[in-house]
Amino acid sequence: MLLEEFVLDAPFSRFTEELRNLKAMINTTQLGDGAKVIGVVSSVPKEGKTTIAANLATLIIASSGARTLIIDSDVHLRLLTARLAPDAREGLIEALVDPSRLTALVTKMPRSGLDVLPCALSTRLPNAAELLGSPEMEQLLVAARKAYDYIVIEIAPVMSVVDVKMIERFIDRFVFVVEWGQTKRSLVLEALSEAEIIRERVTGIVLNKADPSSLRTMEAYKGDKFRDYYQE
Repeated sequence: MLLEEFVLDAPFSRFTEELRNLKAMINTTQLGDGAKVIGVVSSVPKEGKTTIAANLATLIIASSGARTLIIDSDVHLRLLTARLAPDAREGLIEALVDPSRLTALVTKMPRSGLDVLPCALSTRLPNAAELLGSPEMEQLLVAARKAYDYIVIEIAPVMSVVDVKMIERFIDRFVFVVEWGQTKRSLVLEALSEAEIIRERVTGIVLNKADPSSLRTMEAYKGDKFRDYYQE
């Protein structure tokens, strides 16, 4: 089982249902103002934004057949590429040079049909933020908007690097990932203050890595029948 495709293996899980709820909110914004490019961010590393981004994109295409692209723009760690397109030798950087090559540079996931634009770098780039905010990125996303119904972009953590401030002008809506029980509320507020310009475009905040036993305790007042809809 590939964790980044968990929604395919556990369609009735609480995790999948929460992403369906997020997808419904994204759909509403798309109907309202044509929002198409969704950025997935977190305050700090290791909160699980790669897993959330990949599963959200997979759910979008699996549930509706919408043409969906996911882009690894975290050029520092490139975890999405390592998990979904480990053999890729070209990707985002080459697409920035020539956006017309976009369709040739994506890797298609065999189960879902999701298109992945990897970041095939062997080392970090010192000018990563400038690339993400460049006219070349703007042109790449213009091409992507024409070819796809949804574009999900994983972005480096807000508190780690300046990337989100550079790329934000190309993003329609944001999903903010917070690790349950680990990330302090003050840190989330600081991150949203640091990136104040994105706050009005945050469609949803995902509490990731939730503890099942704690959830059951918190939801006890709803009764046992509440959980009949989930396959944990």
